[in-house]
Amino acid sequence: DPSGEPAEERMQISLSHQKMLLEKNLGVLGTMAAIAPLVGLLGTIWGIMRAFSNMASTGSAAPSVVAAGVAEALLTTAGGIVIAVPAILLYNHFSRRMNVMLTVAENNARSLRALLMEMGSMA
Repeated sequence: DPSGEPAEERMQISLSHQKMLLEKNLGVLGTMAAIAPLVGLLGTIWGIMRAFSNMASTGSAAPSVVAAGVAEALLTTAGGIVIAVPAILLYNHFSRRMNVMLTVAENNARSLRALLMEMGSMA
């Protein structure tokens, strides 16, 4: 072996490298899925605070006074959910595909190793 590394170790290094490449962008989806609901919640709090502030400044709890803040709260909550749900679905889809691809690659590496060992014992 010219590199001085056993073939099995080179296969493991190659598989690790492929895993790293496959996982490269999964973190972005995972982060979006985790943060989007929190940003939506922050907007919800902000909108409710606005509704209470409007009530305090006008001295009225009329729907027209509260509506803008509540609408803002609901809009940001919905926005967080609209971003998080597809991000979670995509993250799970790509994680599953990555795991299948890595399992197939590992199984192929094992089969190749067994075949090479068998050929070596025949020689």
